Amino acid sequence: MVTTTQLSGRASLVFVLVLLLVAGETFITRSSAFTRAPALLSLAVLFDLTILSSALFYWLLARPNNWSLVRTGLVALLMLRVGLFILPANTLLITVNGSVLLALAEIGALILAATRIRTIRLTYLKLRPTTTTDSALQQAFAVVFGQQAANLILGEWQIVRYVVSGWCLQSDVPEGATPLTTHRNSGQIALTIALGSVCMVELVCIHLLVSRWSSDVAFWLTLASAYSMLMLVADIVATLKRPSYQTATTLYLRFGIRWQTVIPHDQISRIERIHDKPTRRSGLLNTAFLTVPNVLITLHKPITVQGPFGIRREATQLSIWLDGGTTALI
Repeated sequence: MVTTTQLSGRASLVFVLVLLLVAGETFITRSSAFTRAPALLSLAVLFDLTILSSALFYWLLARPNNWSLVRTGLVALLMLRVGLFILPANTLLITVNGSVLLALAEIGALILAATRIRTIRLTYLKLRPTTTTDSALQQAFAVVFGQQAANLILGEWQIVRYVVSGWCLQSDVPEGATPLTTHRNSGQIALTIALGSVCMVELVCIHLLVSRWSSDVAFWLTLASAYSMLMLVADIVATLKRPSYQTATTLYLRFGIRWQTVIPHDQISRIERIHDKPTRRSGLLNTAFLTVPNVLITLHKPITVQGPFGIRREATQLSIWLDGGTTALI
């Protein structure tokens, strides 16, 4: 592992070298020689920008710091996009657009996962007896892809899991623990379905309107809206199949695919019933979704609450909805 000073120096060197490489390749694409063999030279430009830049990043930064190969892959995709940008507009390779680059990124991730599947599997099996399925998967993916990429992969996996097979899953509340539901008396499920229905109508209308102006923009808006719909479905299933629960010593809070945290009982300072959404303030996190919270938990010291795709919040107070209110808690 290099020192901070060495890392700064190497990063500056990589930046300067890549900048010079981009300038040189830009000069080539504007030269008269390029017009005589545009297809061949286009491939050469893309090769230089993608492979050489990635190699510089890997050998000077990623390898000495033991960074995940995902970072090098992202650099390669970025430089590929830069190469496509500087190529003349009449070059056929310019048809490689953002969706193709996204597909290449996903294919690269799948290939890397396939080559390291044994490492992922062994890490997961080692961690699973002492932690939850999601936590074990996250840490197993982090060994190969790095922590940030693992958070994104886990978020995607949760959505796919609960949408595709979530309805068949059994509740994962451990034996002897007391489940704490949030949907039976709050109307959360019905409100979420209503929200999804409204979003579906808006999705169709927006697609028809925007497609008159730009089919590409309409496609990406539709894709984003469809993804949001899948998140709503996954959240409903996770709320039903993966409720919060408590043991004699610990409170496990899980709210769909949105928030989750573990609170030892001895860290809880006060539990009180509330009837309105508390005023927004530092250290307060409202986890109630489409409903007014009815319980406010105050802690002795801040805890970390995990959200989707690696989002984290520090909180000393949590406002939540629980069926049964404060009487449901020990």
